[in-house]
Amino acid sequence: MTTYSLAAYELAVRLVRTKKTIMVEGSSDKRVITRMMLERGTQKGGDFPCLVDESAIVNDAQLSGMGSKERVETIAAAIGVKNCARFNWMVDREWEGFDTDQPETFAPLAYTTWGLRTKGHSIENYWLRVDALQKYLRLFFPDVLSVTFFADLENRFGKMLKLAAAYSFGAKKCNIISRCGDAVSRQDVEWTGVDYVIVPSFSTRMAMRGVAVDAAVEVNTELSRESLQVASHDALQWMCHGHLAEEMIRACTANLAAEHGTPVQALEQVERGRRLEKQMSDADFVAGLDDGEVDPLGHLLEWAE
Repeated sequence: MTTYSLAAYELAVRLVRTKKTIMVEGSSDKRVITRMMLERGTQKGGDFPCLVDESAIVNDAQLSGMGSKERVETIAAAIGVKNCARFNWMVDREWEGFDTDQPETFAPLAYTTWGLRTKGHSIENYWLRVDALQKYLRLFFPDVLSVTFFADLENRFGKMLKLAAAYSFGAKKCNIISRCGDAVSRQDVEWTGVDYVIVPSFSTRMAMRGVAVDAAVEVNTELSRESLQVASHDALQWMCHGHLAEEMIRACTANLAAEHGTPVQALEQVERGRRLEKQMSDADFVAGLDDGEVDPLGHLLEWAE
């Protein structure tokens, strides 16, 4: 990938490129936006006159030490709203405007025409849905997953989402999100007949990563809160931490698959394998949704046309 200094990128956007430019944080965001552009372009019979860049395309000392979100915001500030006809951008909402103690009060951010934020925590939240998960599993595991497995997945997905939210909120409160990547596994969750809960093995795993708190207790405490239990699935879908929620849901799904006698090698793939393929499946799923279900991504594409 060709990279630019900040000054050179501004010139490219304003004066060199014949197409509009959208900047996003990383590859997952770009994959979703470009897949949506292809879908809409196919429907309308023409390519989108727009390029999509990841923040890493700008390599400049001024951006040293910044995370992807801050990089995008800094680059956008340098280009300026005066160039809004040529350049637009989107970043993860993360925890902006969320009260994780009161998830039932979830409300979308007000729409802005320049500089958008995802509706939920990040791009992954758009596919924290049972129909998206079913599509992926049916595509890659039709030989090992049964009809009864999919029936149970449909019935239990809401409980998986509640545990994913509890995991997200507990990790945030304990300030251990950075320690939680790829941590949870199918052995760390259990179906009680009523709920999915996290078990003590998770605390042992997190202690090995230098986490002093009893992580399993913290997550289950969050799960037991009435405000989380009464929150709608819609609210929890958007408020979960995108990466952590996806990992927890995949762990619960693999636990369910084990309950149905799925071979161990396949369980490992259900739990955390085929990451690129899953991203591609999820991007394809999002591209098929109505604009109202992917707000504000539809607005971004309207700008790009």
